[in-house]
Amino acid sequence: MVWLFRVVVGAASIALLHGENASAQQRVARCDNPVPAYPVSAQTKLRDRAIRTLLADAAASFVRCVPLTGTYLRVMLDFRSDGSLKTTFYSASAAQGPWRLNPHVASPTGTDIGTWQIANDRLCVVGVFVSRNATCFNVFRHQGRYYWKSVGSNILANGEIRIEPR
Repeated sequence: MVWLFRVVVGAASIALLHGENASAQQRVARCDNPVPAYPVSAQTKLRDRAIRTLLADAAASFVRCVPLTGTYLRVMLDFRSDGSLKTTFYSASAAQGPWRLNPHVASPTGTDIGTWQIANDRLCVVGVFVSRNATCFNVFRHQGRYYWKSVGSNILANGEIRIEPR
């Protein structure tokens, strides 16, 4: 997810510029995003219709640690059935929060408005503030939980995602 990678690097850089360097260095050792133990297979991969049904008018979220700073980024995605997508970014010094809106990531409001679509059995998202390039994901379901894996090289976004109806 190129745009998310840029977001994470940008957020990390801003944190370092704002004097969080010493405490961030202490947190880096604790910061990892282990690859989830789930089978990436044809049996667990969702197809076009299943992805669309799952995400239309749903909210998704995930939390990832930013290795550069040791801080955490919480991303909340609001998928609308008309194909629009609102993404809101939060940051915290711990995985459980407390969360604060992160206006440095996308826009002064901490949100990005973009679009989403399903193409070739993949979820593809395009942001406005963060990136105008599509980033696509394979979506998987295993034992009642959902995961996504970037088709590109952004491994930070990979992992479990929580999906709930709006």
